[in-house]
Amino acid sequence: MALAVRGEDGEWVRVSYRELKARILSTTEWMLANIPRVRAVMILAENAVDTAIVNFACYCAGVIHTPVSPSFALPGDYARFRHVARLTEPAGIFASGTKAFAEAIETVLGDDVKILTTDAQHFSRPVSLISDVYKIAPTPAVEASISAVDPEAVSTYMMTSGSTGLPKVVTLSLNALPANSAQTYAAVGKASVWDDVMMDCLPWHHAAGLSVLRHSMVCGGSLYIDASSRFLIN
Repeated sequence: MALAVRGEDGEWVRVSYRELKARILSTTEWMLANIPRVRAVMILAENAVDTAIVNFACYCAGVIHTPVSPSFALPGDYARFRHVARLTEPAGIFASGTKAFAEAIETVLGDDVKILTTDAQHFSRPVSLISDVYKIAPTPAVEASISAVDPEAVSTYMMTSGSTGLPKVVTLSLNALPANSAQTYAAVGKASVWDDVMMDCLPWHHAAGLSVLRHSMVCGGSLYIDASSRFLIN
């Protein structure tokens, strides 16, 4: 088992590595058809299985994974959301289907930005549902895209906290991600239990939280997504 999250009934919904891979490849196929290579895809979503899948699909599609804090979608002038959008110029966004997220996206982002979401009910624009994307059959273009990935290219835009002003963009290459994992594992070793069962309680729009997701998947562990790490805005 790769990932697990509480369902609406309170029971754990578990996703195997086989299921995870299939959904990542299908999402990669959607990205290849909708997002130009080396453009940014913003992530405005709490920790969830879908969020993890979009994360890894960005790497496979050669687009720039750009997670932002869900707090950027709090009602107001969306100053931080606008600022990050200006800096990264996203071609697409993945968002949880909450009303607040939909309002923020439609206020800040242009009509040319492709929207991928878990629920379409609060959007007035055309969107793609992640549940429909999972039904797409991957073509050989997906394998070709993975083979063409440049490990020195920018893979991720991470945002600083903005505690001394507006957030700044930190660029990370694909090479930087496994290097961080290897260095951390060398320092912590088996005490990390990344190859075992872990409870996730750090947000993935922060570097530390995202590293836990990455380390766990690389080491073949099972990561349970705790509700306290999910910043829900309804």
